[in-house]
Amino acid sequence: MNRRPNLRLVIANDRPAPRPRREPAAECCMPWATLALAGLMVALAATGPAAEPLAYHRAAVADGEVWRLVTGHLVHEERRALGASLAGLLLVGGIAEATLRLPAWRLLALLAAGLAAADLWLWFGAPELPHYQGLAGGIAALLTGALVAARRRSGRAWPLLAAALLPLKLAAEAALGVVLLPGPTAHYLPQAQAAGILGGAAAALWLTRPRVPRAIFA
Repeated sequence: MNRRPNLRLVIANDRPAPRPRREPAAECCMPWATLALAGLMVALAATGPAAEPLAYHRAAVADGEVWRLVTGHLVHEERRALGASLAGLLLVGGIAEATLRLPAWRLLALLAAGLAAADLWLWFGAPELPHYQGLAGGIAALLTGALVAARRRSGRAWPLLAAALLPLKLAAEAALGVVLLPGPTAHYLPQAQAAGILGGAAAALWLTRPRVPRAIFA
C-alpha cells in the first residue's frame, strides 16, 4: 500500500532556511563623565592663582591639607601640561565611555585607583619631590581599564599586546635613564604613569572578577 507524502512536511522542507538575524551595532553614547571632568580642569585653570590651595605641595599635605592629593592632579600651572592632560583624558576616556560603553562609575573608579597609586608613589617613593601636577597616573589607569574591557569584549589578544607596550616603554626608560618619548613639560614623570598602570590594572581585575553566587542556607 503506497502512502501519500505528507504535503505539510514537503512544503516545510522546500522553504528556504531563515537568514541569521544580525545584531544591531552598538551605538555610541556621549562620554558625559569624561566631558565633565575635562570641563572641571579647564574651569580650574581659568581661575589662575585662585586654584593654588588645590595644587599638590608636599609640605601642605603634611600640614593636613589632604585634599591636595586629589585636586593636585586636576590643577595645572602650564598650558602645555593642561593640554596634554586634556588630550589624553578626552581620547582614552572618550573611547572607554562612548565606544566600550564603560559606565561612568567604573570610569571614575579606574581614575581614582590610578590617582591613589600615583599619590602613594609621590609620598613614599619620591619624598624629595615638593610639587607635582598632571593627570598622567589617572590616564594610564583609564587606558589599562579600557584595554581590559576591550579584551573581555572582543576575546582577542591585541588588547593585551597593546597593554604591554606602555610598561615596556617605561621599563626601557628606567633601564636606559632616558625618556624615549619626552613629555610635554618638565613635570613628566614615568614613575607616575607606572603607578597608574598598576592601580588601573588592580582596579580593572577587581571590577571584572567573576561573581560567585552566595550559598543560601535554610
